[in-house]
Amino acid sequence: FSQNGFDYPGLETAGGSVVYPESHAAARSWGGSNFTADGKAVWFSYLVNMGPDGDGGLGDELRVATFVDTPSAGDLGAVDATLLTVMNDGQVMIQGMGTDEVAAGVVETNQTYLLVGRVTFSDTPGSDVFNVWLNPEPWVEDPGTPLLSKTGDYNASGDYFSFRSTSGMQGAIDEVRIGDTYADVTPIEIPPAVLTINSDGAGNMVIGASNLTTWATSTLQDRGDLVIGTWNTLGTVTGVAQTNLTLPAVDPQRYYRVISNP
Repeated sequence: FSQNGFDYPGLETAGGSVVYPESHAAARSWGGSNFTADGKAVWFSYLVNMGPDGDGGLGDELRVATFVDTPSAGDLGAVDATLLTVMNDGQVMIQGMGTDEVAAGVVETNQTYLLVGRVTFSDTPGSDVFNVWLNPEPWVEDPGTPLLSKTGDYNASGDYFSFRSTSGMQGAIDEVRIGDTYADVTPIEIPPAVLTINSDGAGNMVIGASNLTTWATSTLQDRGDLVIGTWNTLGTVTGVAQTNLTLPAVDPQRYYRVISNP
């Protein structure tokens, strides 16, 4: 975990991360926004590390409730909440909304994972959808097929994010995020665009661009002087893989750039 993690007022922290408690819950408010209204799709994410086992056995767990109405629930399993649970026997599961939805053998202790969730609240009873991704691909518009997907009634009673561990299991969570899109909750720094300029052997310039965001429109531009004049658009370039534009080698400019607009 980053030693310069987010601030978590009111929660026990170590090295910039939240230390999750054993046998009681820690919680803080999201801020009171109307996250759980019908028709709303809300994304959240956090980093989690399942630390050393507390009692030497498997089956210990970290339970996370995303929307509960109290910061002091002693046992999340006993309150009206839908839980995202990570276990030290390798399981990730959605508890609540009817029968548990389980993915086995997907996590290990002493490893850091990014968990991303999306809850789509429906005005039709039994039609809320809870999706969970484990280490999804960053820097994309949509994370693809979820690890877990559950349809039912998501029990959301408030705006607290609450979590606890069992059997003395150690570990931490960090970078807790909530937002309206996948990009809002993805803690990834996007690398800069890369430009290459070559010749095709026939007197033309071949300009290549790569590392471009997939959810934005990117254009290649040139300019002869940074003090006077304006940037001229040469064409559209897309995608993470390199895209080439071939330009006649007449009146070459001194400066080239890629600009992305959502």
